[in-house]
Amino acid sequence: MAAAADPIDLVEAALEDSDATLSTDVGDHQEVTQARLWRGQVLVDWEPDPRAGGCLLRPALLRRLIALHASSRRSGDTLVLTAPGRSVAALSSAHADLVRRLGGARRVELSISLRFSEDAYLGGDEVYSVLERGKRVTLLRLGAQVRSRSVATKVARGDVIGPSRRV
Repeated sequence: MAAAADPIDLVEAALEDSDATLSTDVGDHQEVTQARLWRGQVLVDWEPDPRAGGCLLRPALLRRLIALHASSRRSGDTLVLTAPGRSVAALSSAHADLVRRLGGARRVELSISLRFSEDAYLGGDEVYSVLERGKRVTLLRLGAQVRSRSVATKVARGDVIGPSRRV
């Protein structure tokens, strides 16, 4: 990832024109959904879905999590954010409800791994865990694999002209 690129800006850029494979794991059950990321929205079955992709596709929630002093570290092309339950509960009313249902802020932890390549967002994982008898137990994992369409879309519209070839 380029040093000058703000990772959250790269997430935001991916929302302009990309495809995404979204997965939700709860226990042994997994659901996979295809989504279109277009002009800042997440579209599932061509309808805006304000929850699809969780924080992984919500730059405003990522910025809020950072503002709430989530710990962050970089490992190669991955940015990892970790937040305690009280920070998770402060993200939104839906997050506060989730923390309440998982047993309260003292038990809950959120870990988000955002992956990048060069200057592009590739997706990541959002993991909600609880502390149970001194051990961390994963309850919910959201995943996103993001594939940019912007170059292909521009070529298809004729906005980008490739190099000419002589035969």
